[in-house]
Amino acid sequence: MKIIKLEAANVKRLVAVEITPKGDVVEIRGQNAAGKSSVLDAIAFVLGGARLCPAQPIRKGAAVAHATVTLDELDLTVTRKWTAKGSYLTITNADGAELKSPQKILDDLAENLSFDPFAFSRWEAAKQREALLGLLGIEDQLRKLADIQAGVYGRRKEANAEVKRLTGAIETSPAVPDGTPTEPVSVAALADELNAANEKIAENTAYRQNAEKAVASADRSAEARLRAQERVCAAEAALASARHEFAGAEELRDRAAANRDQWAAHVAKLEDPDTAPIREQMQSAETVNQDVANLQRRRALQAEQVEAGRLGGTLQGEMDTIETQRQALLSAAKFPVEGLGFSEVGVTFGGLPLEQASASEQLKVSLAIAMAMNPKLRVLLVRDGSLLDEKSLKIMQETITAADFQLWLERVGTDGEAGVVIEDGMVKGAEAAHAPSE
Repeated sequence: MKIIKLEAANVKRLVAVEITPKGDVVEIRGQNAAGKSSVLDAIAFVLGGARLCPAQPIRKGAAVAHATVTLDELDLTVTRKWTAKGSYLTITNADGAELKSPQKILDDLAENLSFDPFAFSRWEAAKQREALLGLLGIEDQLRKLADIQAGVYGRRKEANAEVKRLTGAIETSPAVPDGTPTEPVSVAALADELNAANEKIAENTAYRQNAEKAVASADRSAEARLRAQERVCAAEAALASARHEFAGAEELRDRAAANRDQWAAHVAKLEDPDTAPIREQMQSAETVNQDVANLQRRRALQAEQVEAGRLGGTLQGEMDTIETQRQALLSAAKFPVEGLGFSEVGVTFGGLPLEQASASEQLKVSLAIAMAMNPKLRVLLVRDGSLLDEKSLKIMQETITAADFQLWLERVGTDGEAGVVIEDGMVKGAEAAHAPSE
């Protein structure tokens, strides 16, 4: 579907124009500020709807503006009128019947009319990527995936940093000797054990002292008996007394001997505990306990390292899933040109950045994108056509003709026979009487 007639009055700089295009390329020529841009604007305002209209489309000094586009095939006539109160849209068919829901019809017909292929070919890579994503309708989905991926990437980066930190902490932690126990030595328990051993030693010492006293007592008793016996021998007269004393000494000696033997037997059974190992353990406890603390810290760091590594792996898995979804989304997208794709920073063609293609290739790709995005309304609007060199202009004309499209091209200047020349808001040569009254 193409434009077979354009009528516009008081739209931006236009006074009144009526254009019946001839051929596939419609050149709109004129000097700066003559109104040539307003011709393309009128088409965009009528077919593109309110989203393409400026706040004030009416020519300064005029009260009312209107633009009418007649389309072939369905023979539709689209008219948009502007007043101080707003804009009004109507679409009529060949029979003059007014169609319902005119804006919905236009939205379906001319969704991407504002896409300028020549402008696209000159944009920076990032802007080209954003525009193409918007045209494909996957920009919001990719942005959401990118936001999710950025969050996961940040968490994975933190997890990897934690693994690195824990690895460094483990490597710089004190070395632990082989055989280090997992629990610290209780110095208090060793002290209690040493006190118990000392008490036992004190008890045994007391027993030994009592035994020595018994031995001394037995010795003294034996000496007393000898002295008594001497007195018996020396003094017969005191025999009775001596006998009595002897008997007492004999009895005391027997008791002392029995007591001595009893203590000797008990002492023979005594065995002092060896305190040297305990003291050695107490002396080495501080070193051992430091090794235990180092071992426990190392094991805690290793556990944290494993957990951080596990988290990093999980987050990497999430990122891989997101990337798979992104690739699936891009794979499912219906690219308008075979070989077209995306990189992280721009648009690719044939696997290479589009900006690396030649100027003619970039222009051909841009035209192909624009035509694929406008399959129903086969009309393209190109501004800044004066920047096209002869080669680019030829490429554009050949491409448009081969694809059976219509190109409205704005160019500065009035030289040449081709095209429509706009002068003072009207088609050059048209009679001023054609301008609407205000």
